[in-house]
Amino acid sequence: MIIPRRAALALPPGLALTSLAQAQQPAHRVVALYPSGHFLENLMLRPDGAVLFTSYFAREVGIWSEAAGQAVFARIEGHPVSLAHGTEGPVLALHGVPFTEGARLAGSGAVLQLSRDGRPGRRIPLPEAGFLNGMARLSDNIYLIADSGLGRIWRLDLTAGTATPWLAVPDMAPDPGRPGLPGVNGLQIAGNALYFSNSARPGIWRVMLGTDGAPAGAAQRVATLPGVDDFVVLPSGGFLAATHGDVVLRVAANGAVTPLIETPDIAGCTAVALAPRPGGGLLLYISASGGLLERRGLPAHLVRVELPNGL
Repeated sequence: MIIPRRAALALPPGLALTSLAQAQQPAHRVVALYPSGHFLENLMLRPDGAVLFTSYFAREVGIWSEAAGQAVFARIEGHPVSLAHGTEGPVLALHGVPFTEGARLAGSGAVLQLSRDGRPGRRIPLPEAGFLNGMARLSDNIYLIADSGLGRIWRLDLTAGTATPWLAVPDMAPDPGRPGLPGVNGLQIAGNALYFSNSARPGIWRVMLGTDGAPAGAAQRVATLPGVDDFVVLPSGGFLAATHGDVVLRVAANGAVTPLIETPDIAGCTAVALAPRPGGGLLLYISASGGLLERRGLPAHLVRVELPNGL
């Protein structure tokens, strides 16, 4: 979540990208906009095609749909970070204190249940957490939440209102040599595995899940790429990854890394989500902060990208 652009795009040794100047970019358009100074952090797609997205400094969850355009879905007492589906409505991780206030952030995290129409409901404080970030739904009322500061994943029981450590391994930790960069960041569950990214230690890892939802076996790095924040796991293998820069990367099943789309419209991109496109193909949604942390002065955007089949 907090990552300078130069650090985000510093490639690991031996990794080179093909320039998009030699390839045709997919069509895209900006569908939601906030002025410079805002930070769009996470996305959630609803079955009706609407997109929910967190706006950290606006203290709100936005919504966009083709029919209704951009609107406010929920006003939040705090700074919203990540969203996940729930049985009663979206479940939201948030910070009571913004990350711009440094050490005061620690201990201010919470999870908030929203209704289906955006009304705030039960709030569960997580005082032991450091820097809540990505979230994934493990089962009906069980959620996994990344803690980028402590380098661990919490298991939240929404019914009981309790959070316990689920997994903490060195690959989740922030890098002391790169202060200010988050450790474990995005979380995605695909099949019988949890995938997590680490922005400070560039890559995506996989942890197999046991039948009881507990981790089964060691975490294995499955991709090495720069500045990865949130990502999606592709059905055909590989990933699409937001990079905090001006580019979304595609990681093929064989590990090859290429740019999928590169434009200032996605400057400071933080999250990606895929949906079927009516008539065939896919829609990719990208949240972007406009290079806020690098003081680039660009608007924050939600961008819609039309993709062909075959990703």
